[in-house]
Amino acid sequence: MEHAWQEHAPSSGSRSHRVKKREEWTLRVGRWLLAGAVLFPALALGAIHTSMLLITSALVGLSGVLVWMHAPVARPRLAASVLVATCVGLTLFTAFQLLPLPAGLLHLVAPRNADVWARAFWPLHLPGPGFASISLDPVASGVEVLRGVTYLVAFLSVVRISASRHGALFCSAILVVSATAVGAAALAHPALGAERVFGIYRPTTLISARHVATILNANALAAYINIGFFVALGEGLASRPAVPRPISLAFAGVLMAFEFWLASRGGVLACIAGAGLLVWMTRVSSRSHRHSVRRVTYAVLVALLVACVGMWVFASSDDAWNELADRDLSKLRVFEYAARMVWHHFFWGTGRGSFESTFPAFRDGTTYVTYTHPENVLLQWASEWGVPVTLAALGAIAWALRPSVLFSRSRPAVGAWVAIVTSFLHNLVDFNSEFPAIVLALSVCAGVIVGGTGVGAFRRIDVWAKRPRLLAWTAAGVMAVTGAFVLVHVNDDLYSDRAKLHDASLKPETPDEFRSLAQGAISRHPSEPYLPFSGSVRAWVAGDESVLPWVSRSLELSPVYGPAHLILARTFFRAYPSQARLEYRYAIQQASEWQRELATEAGHLVTGPEEALELVPDGALGLSVLQTLANRLGERLPATQAALDEEILRRKSDATDAIGRRTRALLTDLADSAISPWCAESNRTDCIDRAIEGARRLQQLKPTVCEGFELEARARAESGDVDNALRQLEGRAELVDDKSQCLDATIKLAKRFDRAADMTGVIDKLAKSGCANDDRCADLLLYVGRIEEQRGNLRRALMFFRRARERYTSRDDVVSARAHTAARLGLHAEALDEFAELAKRHPDNPDWAQKVTHERQAMIEPARGKRP
Repeated sequence: MEHAWQEHAPSSGSRSHRVKKREEWTLRVGRWLLAGAVLFPALALGAIHTSMLLITSALVGLSGVLVWMHAPVARPRLAASVLVATCVGLTLFTAFQLLPLPAGLLHLVAPRNADVWARAFWPLHLPGPGFASISLDPVASGVEVLRGVTYLVAFLSVVRISASRHGALFCSAILVVSATAVGAAALAHPALGAERVFGIYRPTTLISARHVATILNANALAAYINIGFFVALGEGLASRPAVPRPISLAFAGVLMAFEFWLASRGGVLACIAGAGLLVWMTRVSSRSHRHSVRRVTYAVLVALLVACVGMWVFASSDDAWNELADRDLSKLRVFEYAARMVWHHFFWGTGRGSFESTFPAFRDGTTYVTYTHPENVLLQWASEWGVPVTLAALGAIAWALRPSVLFSRSRPAVGAWVAIVTSFLHNLVDFNSEFPAIVLALSVCAGVIVGGTGVGAFRRIDVWAKRPRLLAWTAAGVMAVTGAFVLVHVNDDLYSDRAKLHDASLKPETPDEFRSLAQGAISRHPSEPYLPFSGSVRAWVAGDESVLPWVSRSLELSPVYGPAHLILARTFFRAYPSQARLEYRYAIQQASEWQRELATEAGHLVTGPEEALELVPDGALGLSVLQTLANRLGERLPATQAALDEEILRRKSDATDAIGRRTRALLTDLADSAISPWCAESNRTDCIDRAIEGARRLQQLKPTVCEGFELEARARAESGDVDNALRQLEGRAELVDDKSQCLDATIKLAKRFDRAADMTGVIDKLAKSGCANDDRCADLLLYVGRIEEQRGNLRRALMFFRRARERYTSRDDVVSARAHTAARLGLHAEALDEFAELAKRHPDNPDWAQKVTHERQAMIEPARGKRP
């Protein structure tokens, strides 16, 4: 097999046959290892787990060694050398961020990073380290170094392989086959009802069964499939396809079907927009259009700008497809917070991979949420690498992959180029660039685009290609060193350290062990607020040290941290209730998803309305807290509940819960005026009028709900107009959605005012009013039967119990009700059958056996029988 690399090799004709064979063999094996290195991470959860990344890196490293070990010397294209220099520079800069610098020097170059390190061990009463790195998450940055080396070696391998036309086609085929395999696996898992990926890995987060796949994030999975789709479609639309056009287009059609089945908004939009761009780029790539490359470049830039806006609009909200005017700005807020982070770490960044642990210091909001990425590749790079390095890297990549470089090859890899462009656009609103499987695939695309040989003499930037054997062993050595570092710290990542400290914080009997774990974890992730928070939990549980140093450090690292305020609130609960209420308020504001539980817990500190209002924040959240407190404090502090309802109505005049509570409170006062003098005698009419006013307001706000009509009927009955109140309420039952509630309220009101004898018709309606399920129907029949029992209508009660027994045979309470009522009516045979059924079901309960014996005796000696 002839390679273009051989065209510039010195005296290639004199090389021995054995050397040529060895070169061909190593190249062939290296190609297939590269194929495995690309496919494996795509089938292994995207290689986001460090263990999978290590395996992927080993495959890539071995492939790189074999591909370059016996490669002839050849001058690469300038674009390839620029990309190599860029990747090397980014990887070296990430490694530099890992280097321990003297604390004084670090304070000069990155003062905010130095301050984080200087105060890191304050809760442990230890000084800051004398040497510290720019990176605020050294372990994560070490993983990023390994990723960078892996991407670089994969790119170098593709550049070498794609020097020939057949090699470039092989690399393109790797991407298409890998994307097809991933899409097929994504379709097969839900089709088979699989809950584990390949029956091995169970997702640790709650995801839909439809999205159980080899890449669990649907957007990232869509991005990976798009890469294969664009490559296949580009080959199918090429003017001189190397693969039969029907085959390429068939693969493209299958991959597009996978894409639409996944239903990722960003993925589908990228697929459609990229397909349009690819069709246009394929047209202008013909030789007759090569003169218009500059115009093509400008057009692509404009299209990218428009696509950026479109991607953000359509991917930022669940309703974006249906409503362009959506008001959900949550993604924009994250961008704003990330921009703050960029500003504070403008020049040196926080260290590649450290976004998750560093970001909490810059966010606001009322929800306790952990953000792992900003979902924007520019903000991700700028916050972690700093703005200068990010701009330099973006400029170099854009220059190396400009359209003129693409069109300079005899067969432009338009599909691979479009894949890179659309992936970049997708990553403006997503974070799939943090999946090694996807970046590896993009590295292959870049290698295919800039692969081949240049002309003329070597440039200084081409030094990496002058000694292929040295390049191979250098790459292997660097990858071995970085892999060893990552392997040593494989259980020291942020998630593992969080879990270790969480478990240790709940064991107050091991303080020394906890302090040792905390010191190690903080030295690896000094900006993570959860680590000192775990110390506050342990201090609160054990009670052997103050929680304040730990909580203070957590709040320094994350000013919005509701759980930290909760620890303070519980610490101050008994000794400083006023301060505890303030901390509860902060906890409610900063962890709004827990507001019901927190408001209920804080309610124990309330003895009056002023104290209750201390717990209430402003805005919509405050209204929700007021509702929770009013519901919880009503029985213990009715006056406080009334004051809270007034505050609710001041903030929201149509708050139906508050109107209902206030109206029911008036009716309670009217019913017991002896202890409510404000609704007695001359004030009674005023209370009735206010109750009717509240009830009618409820009727206006909820016209299909019985509550307002029930309250008005109760108020009118209190005024003495009982019969009209009952009649009107019974009539309203036919007009509302909760008919049974109206009928039940009518019966209760009739009993309250001694009108129960007239309720037979209402009871029959209630029994026929319908119910949601069998249990509710059984409950309804039991309820009306017991009402008839209380009225003394045992035969009607037995009728309802029989109906319940006929339809719902498995419920013991139904059988028991029928048995006891039949016994009271002297129907001993019927009672005997039911008691015998209960005795059969519960042979260990002697009561039922005694009742069976009693009923038998009553049947034999009716004159002497006794009813149980």
